[in-house]
Amino acid sequence: MRKLRTASLVLMMSIVSACRMYTSVGQTVRYPPGSDYASAQFHLVIGVDGARGRAYADRTLKSVHVTIWKGETKVLERQYRLAAGSLRWNVTWNTLDDLRITFFEYGNPVSGKDQAGDLTRVTRQVFAVAFTFDKTAMSFVEAPAPVAIVDQIAQDAARENKRYIVEIYFEDSADNEVRILREVASLAGSHDLQSKAPPAGLVGRLAEWSAPDFSLAVQRYDSLHQVAVEIQDYGDRKRASDFAGRLRALPGVARTRRCASVNVRSGPQDPDAMVQIVRPIAKEYGLTQMDKKGMFTVARFGTEGLHVTVDFFESDGTIRVSIEDFSWHSEFADIEQTLRSGLNADGRGHGAGGGGHGAGGV
Repeated sequence: MRKLRTASLVLMMSIVSACRMYTSVGQTVRYPPGSDYASAQFHLVIGVDGARGRAYADRTLKSVHVTIWKGETKVLERQYRLAAGSLRWNVTWNTLDDLRITFFEYGNPVSGKDQAGDLTRVTRQVFAVAFTFDKTAMSFVEAPAPVAIVDQIAQDAARENKRYIVEIYFEDSADNEVRILREVASLAGSHDLQSKAPPAGLVGRLAEWSAPDFSLAVQRYDSLHQVAVEIQDYGDRKRASDFAGRLRALPGVARTRRCASVNVRSGPQDPDAMVQIVRPIAKEYGLTQMDKKGMFTVARFGTEGLHVTVDFFESDGTIRVSIEDFSWHSEFADIEQTLRSGLNADGRGHGAGGGGHGAGGV
């Protein structure tokens, strides 16, 4: 059976409204493959509206419309909001009960290669959805994910909820760089970390080490004139605490950042309810409501150097409650523990392994 794969954007137009201009991109795919308008059983129509007053290539929230028609009858209609640059898609519709749509964008060009259109740019999947045909209802419905995929998603979510991030930035100089690399290599050896070759094309990556549930990297940021030691600990945080204590004692520290989060798969009606859980906890620790800054942020609380943020990612229904500390506050661990307890008590949080981390006293 011939496969139908389409990634081209066959319709692009600028629409001028009474307010501001925006770009609309769309495509029609017919089933079965090879059919024309008259002979097709179904017509899949995909439309994407860019942000008003912004170029389509800009990274903005875009409105995605997916509709399937049987003649003049609409048999499916879905809408999504996706954050992307020049959003594109790929459709595979080989059989009636197996329709798959993958939305993607191109990332940064591969370093060191001559640019030839899109060939040297790396694709990043933004969102994917699959539909199957319900013969009883004679309509299309979302296809259930295989059990193995569901289990893997659950495992990934549990692991992500254990992640503790520590970043320590130093003023960049030849002496500092040598000192930092020497100290980090010594710490890595004492903790049985294995040295890794930095990924090809990752500009500024000086060194990497890893172990199960732990990673360590030294990264130079030329634009900031700083060198950072970046730690990710998915375990009991003892190694992260040891590293942070040693590294913060070195001369030349410019700033620090540490972060932990609880990620919840939920429905589109839940972000406001999540904010109602987080708000009294934030108030208990003297964190006041702040302006929203992130594209996905629905609420933000904080004081100078300590923030609690609620983000909602509509494309996959994930709510993330994160705590960021830029000044090494002693109450970081208490706030994190209270947030995890509050979210779990409400039956929403899935921060397995997240409780009991004593990360605040380093």
